[in-house]
Amino acid sequence: MLVIEDDELDQRRIQRALATAALRVTYTPTLLTAIALMKAHTYDVVLVDRGLPDAVTGRRAIKETLAAAKEAQVIVLSDDSSRDAILGSYEAGVWDYLIKSDDWDGHLELTVLGAALGMERRRMLDEALTLREAELTEREARHADEYQELIERAEALGITSWTAALVAQVKTLPPPQKAVVLVAVIGVFTAATTVGLPAAIAAAVELVRLWVG
Repeated sequence: MLVIEDDELDQRRIQRALATAALRVTYTPTLLTAIALMKAHTYDVVLVDRGLPDAVTGRRAIKETLAAAKEAQVIVLSDDSSRDAILGSYEAGVWDYLIKSDDWDGHLELTVLGAALGMERRRMLDEALTLREAELTEREARHADEYQELIERAEALGITSWTAALVAQVKTLPPPQKAVVLVAVIGVFTAATTVGLPAAIAAAVELVRLWVG
């Protein structure tokens, strides 16, 4: 966690409030130093004072913190309790806005821990999505291999030009449907020794017609 606060008294209040939070906290009094730290390190939570002297304006302090914070959750600490300041901060993308009232530090720990948990959930979701994408890619590759194998088996069975026309249609299907259709076609063709080739061809054509639709 990174805390950007120039007031020494407020820094001590923050330290006391987070004493039991089991967080590694870095403190800096200026926005300029904070930006350099955020470029060099990754933080889950950034607490920024909206009234930093070197930021000139509160809006600039928030804007530059959000830009440098990467994916960190940004919490604003401010003396300004105006509606415009609060809504403007949320619209900019901050996680929360704490007003420096008499007991603001009493709410700080829960706010920070909530932001940290939000980051953890985001990471878990990103990991789950990455894993799912990898599984889908692997499955598509496996279906492609199965499809190619079925094509080779069909050719080995001596299926002639009518099958080439069917295969041309089947190629327009998604990989899982391709595999199902070709298995059916090969099965029907294999059965031709008992039902006769014309009947087998007719059945195969009907199967592909139904799948291609």
